[in-house]
Amino acid sequence: MHKTQCTLIRKARQLLEREEVSLRNQPGELFAPANVFEEHVGHFWGILSTRPYMRAKHDYINMLNLVRSVESVTLMIRLGKDQEAYDFCKWYCTTRQRSNYDWGNMDEPFLDLKNENVFEELSVGKFEDKYQDLGMLVAVTLIKLRILFDLQSLQQSLAVASKLPQELMDAVREKLVGNVVGNNQEIMNDVRNGQDVDAKITIIKKHAEQMYAIVHKSNPYFWKGLLNPQKYLTRDPEACMCRWNVED
Repeated sequence: MHKTQCTLIRKARQLLEREEVSLRNQPGELFAPANVFEEHVGHFWGILSTRPYMRAKHDYINMLNLVRSVESVTLMIRLGKDQEAYDFCKWYCTTRQRSNYDWGNMDEPFLDLKNENVFEELSVGKFEDKYQDLGMLVAVTLIKLRILFDLQSLQQSLAVASKLPQELMDAVREKLVGNVVGNNQEIMNDVRNGQDVDAKITIIKKHAEQMYAIVHKSNPYFWKGLLNPQKYLTRDPEACMCRWNVED
């Protein structure tokens, strides 16, 4: 089931990305003006050349809406879209959780966070709030762990860097890491120049440990259930689903 969902969402996302590139690169004509993202926001449907992009975006959103929010983030992580998953989690735990958020107001920010700093303190994303969605907290924990492993892999690559051509090391390192670390030019340039990433590792390791504790505090049965799922999958949910219990 998840493999099918991943495939459909990946194809929809790839189509959306192609349409966006095409739209951004259009030279500008009478019915297809240039710089539509900068100069024509809010008037897209009246511009014929934007409609393939809008349809692709509509289809992509529909694919994500086929699954719950937590499942959407899980699929992003499975697709290697860790940055997008973190942006989603942060929006979900901050903007979406506002008590005065008006879902009927189209001017309210919706999934508007892009390229957020994954190395920022947990309090910025309000991940320390015990009332946050457990699934979102687990997703952030997984993202932090993957980044930790990526940084450790880069650190280990320094031991063999002097024995291999620079072009080969660059190619190897590109395959070692996900999109958060791979798109961080500061980190990749530092490693390329022989500098260690111990400081970044320390930060992310602390975050991962903190997130582990936060998840455990949110539900003390989750990590046990992850290691021994059969023991918990047979439990029937109570009529009233309460936080911090086995059924949750």
